[in-house]
Amino acid sequence: MNTALFFVGEWQVTPATNSIRRGEQTKHLEPKAMDVLLLLCEKQGELLTSEEIISHCWPNVALGDNPLHKVITQLRKAFDDKASDPHYIETIRKRGYRVIAEINFPLNEEQKASQTSWQGDSPFVGLSAFAPEQADVFFGRNKQIATLLQRVSAQIEFGRAFCLILGASGSGKSSLVNAGVLPALMSSNGYDGIRVHSYCQLDFADVSKERLLLDLASTLLDLEINDAPVLSDISADALAELLLTDPEQVISRCKAALATLNKECTTPYLFLFIDRLEVLLSSPLFSDDERNQLLALIERLATSGCMIIFSACRNDFYPQVVSQPSLMAGKANGAHFDLLAPTRSELKQMIRLPALAAGLSWQHHPEHHTPLDEQLCNDTANNPDALPILQYTLQQLYLQRSPDNELLFSEYQALGTIEGAIGQKAEQVFCQLPKDQQTELAAVLSKLITLNPDGETLTSRAAHWSELTSPAATKLVQAMVDSRLFVSHLKNEQACFSLAHEALLRHWQRAIDWVQEHQQSLAIQSRVQLATERWLLEHKHSDFLLAQGKPLQEAQSLVKNPMFSLSSDDQALIKASNNKAKRKKRVLQITAAALVCLTFIATFMSVRSYHAEQIAKQKRQEAESLLGFMVGEFADKLRSVKRMDLLDGISNKALEYFTNQDEEAASLFDFSDKQAEFNNHFQYAQTLEAMGEVAYSRGKTDEAFTAFENARTRLESLLKIQPNNLDVLMLAGANAFWLGQLNFDSSDYNAAEPWIKRYQEYSEKMYTLAPNDFNSIVELSYSYNSLGSLYLKQFNYALAKQSFTESLKLKNQALALKPDNKNLLRDKTDTISWIATTEENLGNLSEALLMLEQAINQLDSVLKIRPDDASLLNDIFNIYMQQSYLLSYFPDKKDAYLKAENATISIKKALRQDPNNVNFKRKYYRSLSYQLMLLEDNKTSDEAIEVINYINTLTSSNPTIINIRISLIKYFINRKNYQKAKELLNELENDSEFKERINNTRKIENESILIKTYLIKAKLEKDPISKSEFCRKVISTTEENSSGSKSIKTVYPLIQAYICLNKVSEIEKNKSKLIELGITNFDL
Repeated sequence: MNTALFFVGEWQVTPATNSIRRGEQTKHLEPKAMDVLLLLCEKQGELLTSEEIISHCWPNVALGDNPLHKVITQLRKAFDDKASDPHYIETIRKRGYRVIAEINFPLNEEQKASQTSWQGDSPFVGLSAFAPEQADVFFGRNKQIATLLQRVSAQIEFGRAFCLILGASGSGKSSLVNAGVLPALMSSNGYDGIRVHSYCQLDFADVSKERLLLDLASTLLDLEINDAPVLSDISADALAELLLTDPEQVISRCKAALATLNKECTTPYLFLFIDRLEVLLSSPLFSDDERNQLLALIERLATSGCMIIFSACRNDFYPQVVSQPSLMAGKANGAHFDLLAPTRSELKQMIRLPALAAGLSWQHHPEHHTPLDEQLCNDTANNPDALPILQYTLQQLYLQRSPDNELLFSEYQALGTIEGAIGQKAEQVFCQLPKDQQTELAAVLSKLITLNPDGETLTSRAAHWSELTSPAATKLVQAMVDSRLFVSHLKNEQACFSLAHEALLRHWQRAIDWVQEHQQSLAIQSRVQLATERWLLEHKHSDFLLAQGKPLQEAQSLVKNPMFSLSSDDQALIKASNNKAKRKKRVLQITAAALVCLTFIATFMSVRSYHAEQIAKQKRQEAESLLGFMVGEFADKLRSVKRMDLLDGISNKALEYFTNQDEEAASLFDFSDKQAEFNNHFQYAQTLEAMGEVAYSRGKTDEAFTAFENARTRLESLLKIQPNNLDVLMLAGANAFWLGQLNFDSSDYNAAEPWIKRYQEYSEKMYTLAPNDFNSIVELSYSYNSLGSLYLKQFNYALAKQSFTESLKLKNQALALKPDNKNLLRDKTDTISWIATTEENLGNLSEALLMLEQAINQLDSVLKIRPDDASLLNDIFNIYMQQSYLLSYFPDKKDAYLKAENATISIKKALRQDPNNVNFKRKYYRSLSYQLMLLEDNKTSDEAIEVINYINTLTSSNPTIINIRISLIKYFINRKNYQKAKELLNELENDSEFKERINNTRKIENESILIKTYLIKAKLEKDPISKSEFCRKVISTTEENSSGSKSIKTVYPLIQAYICLNKVSEIEKNKSKLIELGITNFDL
């Protein structure tokens, strides 16, 4: 059966959490008890024998009735039921059990449709939104309803009952709230102990100037409980004044009205739906003070504890949402919900299930026998944004149904299919308009239709309301908007209107005829608009004016055509082009005579000079291009195989050359190609950047800095010329990263911070310019990753988590574009592991383990594609070891041992692929020694000798080798072989390189090694005074190097040390937190 939540009597059953809930009361069931309850509810009142229940819930297990009796008793206790007077589960003596309470599956759409007998007119709403009374025929948004119900329950727990739904125009935001979320909350059982008893709706599209508070007050007066007004004996004007001066009094009156429902098992709420929020955020009708005042009032109502507030806003107004702190307050907790276009399966439900509820059937095509509902789904799936048009088509099919309630293919074809239906609707609306409005159609179409310069392709564009010069034209457009044939919206903070669907251009005969009549003028208009956009983009540079001849003549003909009204920018371009043409003509006339005299001399000298200059310039450019290719292109190839050292000599020569190049001064007679010059300068910067990377890879930081700094100055100059050039922005971002990395490597994190932030700013600008470009998304993701790494070094774990989380979100966005990108999949895993590290440092052990498990799953999926990738196996090893380290603090070491064993297996596979890799070999013995440490105390292993033989050949110059030694020492301590443990400890402490390392406790890894050593000494020490001294050293070392980390790796040794000193009370809070997680053993 469907394991979504359902209701048994007054109890809400949630199988996913094995819980039942009634109002504020929540109880948890054993898994077997939930299995039995699900089986009984699935049969919906049918009698089940004990044998049937046991065979289903305890398959292949031989047992009597006793376990079932215990489960039935547990269920009765949970439901507050009695066997002698049952209201939920009834026992039929010697026959079995059955559920006698009412069972309700509110989110089962197929069941809802089959059990509904729709008695209304049409089950399809056409171009209108669904109303709450049409909830019985609202289908296809089951998943979204369930998510929003969970979100609102969570928001109430957070103390702020506000949800914002964001979606495209026509995506069904209002219908989702009215016919989906609201009916679910108003049902007799409510949801999660929440029930709405009255609702009201405020549509900002209907709000007039200076009536914001008054219209909100009028809306709240619609609230009623038990047919009595919630806010009685008060006028709308008085209520508006009260909302402004004393909103707490309004809230108190609402709470008092809800208090009359004291017999309710659920918590009662009122509900306010605010539609078209974008109007409030962007309309010039409202001042900033009015806007902020109303948003503050909405925020207060949402936090009042008596009112749930939902709001719908078009997603293209999200920048305005971001600018309002109150609207962004709950985003991190799930207060924002993005409503996407319906999937194909959801479209099928929207089409088929309302028809099923209304008893309608679908005709099959007479030739290819495709059912009409399947054809509708196919036609709409290609354009999921056409949801209103689909509803309109369905409504028309319903009105033209056969006498036996069959929706006909012939009528669908007569409508012209999905796209044709809009043409019929347009003609119907147009014919009902007065003649003076009809005559304005041609002028309105000229503002909305654009023909591409090829003269073939039609597209629509947005027009400003301010362009409508007559009242009749304004009324025509408004009529089309009201009929949902046009849409009204804001663009660049200006009121605009546009076509609801471009099918209107293909299937409305009046539009087709108009286009054919004015095709040539439309093509000219398109070319002029394109030229204007390019001219404005280049800051009105004279090089981008209309050329003399046909382009300028065509533009002038358009000016004289009264049908087409050009924008002020278009007119400015034509005027400037005219002026330039006149000036050019005068200059030509003046210079013609002089040119005749100088022609012979100038021709002879200029040809020779120009020829020599071009040859020299060409040779130089070829040499520079070759040098740039050698350093830049070769660097890209050699970077992947880690052989950047091969470019070291070339890089030095190139750096010397390019750093000595001066910017060329502009000549009076400079006819060079500006774009080519720009490209050359960009190549210089690319070459310098590659040289910096080569120098960095060779450890020559001074040379690297010189190259990066020279590249930076050139890139900043290029950005002044073309600030929106994506290639320059990407290279500038990489340049800022490397300049920051040089400071990062020298541990100067404050100096690194402005460079890393500049890298993020360049990447953010790339993303703004090309939000759907793969490289832009990935570059912004990497910048957030770098920022997170910096914050980790600065011990700012909260900001680090925020940065890594944003990086992960962007990587997921990039993977949606290229799901099989192997490098990005690995980078995603890396980011997940960084999030795990930040969670660990924030003290969130469970979340850290969960993120590490996600990382392993991600890497395993990549490994299936690339099983022979040793570096991938190395990454898997690192994650498994992280898991093992964290799990080792729990009393039961089995899970930690298994993770260490998995790490050993992974690195062993990597070693087989690269047997000479010293790092892999070190890691192999690290995981093997850690396995030995985690081995049960009563077991020994011959592998300990293998590990000892390995470390005896090495010094303690590497922290991995030191940790291998420490794990071996703990292995012998666990087996009470204290003599061998002391022997290994003495060898470690006498190692000169070990002594040098632990003297530098500024590094966290050295501090950790020192603390581990002190704890081992305390464990082995028999003298109480000496033991206490070592424990005090643990505390002092930890506190001296405190980074604010709440990692268990820091907290656990500290607790051990305080317990050792009998000062457990000083760290009781930290100890209690670990005990809650199941970590109970704090022995040395």
